[in-house]
Amino acid sequence: MNKAFIIDLEGTLVSNGIPLFGSVELIDTLNINNIPYCIITNTVSKTVGQMEENLKINGLNVLEGHILNPITVLDYFIKENEIKSYYFVGPEYLKNLIRESDVFEGIPDSIIFCDFENIDFNYNILNKVFQYIKGGSKIITTSYSDYYISKNEYKMDTGIFVKMYETLTNEKAEIMGKPSPMIYKMALNILKVKSTNVITIGDDVLTDIEGGKKIGMETILVKTGKYKEGDEKKHKPNETINNLTEIIKIING
Repeated sequence: MNKAFIIDLEGTLVSNGIPLFGSVELIDTLNINNIPYCIITNTVSKTVGQMEENLKINGLNVLEGHILNPITVLDYFIKENEIKSYYFVGPEYLKNLIRESDVFEGIPDSIIFCDFENIDFNYNILNKVFQYIKGGSKIITTSYSDYYISKNEYKMDTGIFVKMYETLTNEKAEIMGKPSPMIYKMALNILKVKSTNVITIGDDVLTDIEGGKKIGMETILVKTGKYKEGDEKKHKPNETINNLTEIIKIING
């Protein structure tokens, strides 16, 4: 098969770290047949190394360097755009994975939104961020999703806060994760292929499918995770499947 694959993680390959039906067999098939693949995820609550370890513990033998998340894209973006100072909204261990901010007085160059779940975020900080953006700080976010699913519970995601600030300030955020083309372009660089030679697979029509379509990829929607009945009619993937075993059939011809 001449196609490479970009595959979503949560809701497509795994659910709360546990492999979904067909995911172990799919990764084994890709490895055995030397088919290029990259797993891209908006998850930043774990490092890439932690994700690789968790997948292997659960039987998914994902090769090292085959997972891409928004933190890697963010670090590259900071360097390329020569961002000197920023105010970081997220846990310290994630902040330590990117280039250090210069000490600033007054207004920082950017506000970086990177996971609200594991920090103490109160009204005073919310308002301080609002003042920074009104004063000229640019908005950068690792996620634009409104919610995610954890242990069958819906939880607010970073994107809902970002959209609030966009509405309040009329400023648009730079998005590091899906559906931004930025993370897909980095995946293509890793795979060393053109977008027209890639099939992207995911459960979320607003990130996985729309993100893949924007950059010219073939898209496959899988009926797991965030999938809701009728999603395929709204965003029109190239194909809709019930589970990942159907991908293996496509690969094996």
